Amino acid sequence: MSTSDPPADTSGTGELTPLSDLPGGPRYTRSTLHASGGMGEVWRAWDTTLGREVALKQLKDESTAGEARFVREAKLTGRLEHPGVVPVYELARDPESGRPFYVMRFVRGRTLSDAARAFHSARRPGWHPPLDLVKLLSAFVSVCNTVGYAHSRGIVHRDLKGENIILGEFGEVVVLDWGVAKVLDEKDAPDALPPIASRASTLAAGQTRLGDVVGTVAYMAPEQAEGLPDLVGPHSDVFGLGAILYEMLCGGPPYSGVTYQNVLLKAMLLRFPPPREWWPEVPPGLEAICLKAMSKEPAARYPSAVELGQEIQCWQDRERRQAEDDLRDAFGRLRRQQAALAALVHADVFTAADLNAILRQLVEVSARTLNVARVSIWRLTPDGQRLHCDSLFELAAVRHSDGFELNAADYPDYFAALAATEVIAAADARTDPRTREFADGYLVPLGITSMMEVPVHPNGVLCHEHVGEQRAWLPDEQMFAVAVGHIAAHAIAHWERRRALERLGVVGRPAG
Repeated sequence: MSTSDPPADTSGTGELTPLSDLPGGPRYTRSTLHASGGMGEVWRAWDTTLGREVALKQLKDESTAGEARFVREAKLTGRLEHPGVVPVYELARDPESGRPFYVMRFVRGRTLSDAARAFHSARRPGWHPPLDLVKLLSAFVSVCNTVGYAHSRGIVHRDLKGENIILGEFGEVVVLDWGVAKVLDEKDAPDALPPIASRASTLAAGQTRLGDVVGTVAYMAPEQAEGLPDLVGPHSDVFGLGAILYEMLCGGPPYSGVTYQNVLLKAMLLRFPPPREWWPEVPPGLEAICLKAMSKEPAARYPSAVELGQEIQCWQDRERRQAEDDLRDAFGRLRRQQAALAALVHADVFTAADLNAILRQLVEVSARTLNVARVSIWRLTPDGQRLHCDSLFELAAVRHSDGFELNAADYPDYFAALAATEVIAAADARTDPRTREFADGYLVPLGITSMMEVPVHPNGVLCHEHVGEQRAWLPDEQMFAVAVGHIAAHAIAHWERRRALERLGVVGRPAG
């Protein structure tokens, strides 16, 4: 081998090159160091014979004692002929240094850990990039299938973590670093390194180690953390896959701590915060899958890596069908809302002689269209200290009423919110700081759980009161309510202008 910049492939003719014309000298020329681990280091290299970039992994100078494990890793990886495992092209020995090396396909991309961190950096409260989560989950299913294939060949990875998963630039998902893998019908190769319990740094918890405890402690199953190799099997990899899913949902591994021993103890006792503590809006179904895969008892986990991947796919299918149903429901709601608004406009609400009749029509249409128990229109008194109910409609009783009042002195937070907020959408009106002042004296006796207030400019509010289970007010419902609020504002303004003109004798009263 030699070290130099990879030469450009200038043939490009598509013609066959006679074997006698192939380049002589070392087949591989190393360019840059790509990664370095406990025993080995990976170089980007150029294959002068086939004219391609490859990854060349070699044993470090100081790690010659681990040669047997290094060669075992190369042969074991070569046995795993699966798209999710990087193919091994050659295993050889450097004639100059005598160190073994093996050559693999070089995969360009980023680690799954990097992708998970990027996802959580981009998400915001109430929203996350949906396609990014879909891509992560699709990659995770590929990892499950790759690990399932390895299990079918009697091989357990034992070091599954996001850093060992490469997401290629063209959709490749590759599971790397099979160096500490366990072959179920073989005895483990002897470890060349001392037990990792002697290492006390936090960094060591995130690194692959050998010895009494094999793997990366921040992700490992309790039976691995306890140093019981005879109890480690495919179920331990299922736990590791759950830990990767945890990293995707939380942006980091399950276990963390100040010292290595602290992290190891957490792994042994299975102490980690549930994903919802890191991401309050984590999809409940995904969290349940993650926690089942990471059960303390192996029998409580998914029976296989493939079944774990299938569970993720089933969850995605359910979410897709739910999204389609939600879209159809939203389309139906929009059609009803548009029809209601069109009917209001065509009903000449701006020309009716009786303002009370106009307001009664508006609150009833809004209640029926949104299926809300109570809808009302309130207006501030001239001194701004009271809200007077001009019209209230109760859907179940089909009853109109008016005349109620709310005092600013009794509900200062609510009056302040009305002055500062265009829309108050409270899914739980009894705890929302803008509306909870009503709870004991107003909401609870009436069974009201959710409220939505929209402005009726310049000095009014259109109030929607939901009775029963809490209701999350959908964006289209809020837009419809705002539209009705605008119609009410225009109707009131038009009626007041008309009355002013009548008092001046400019126009006469409508007949009737």
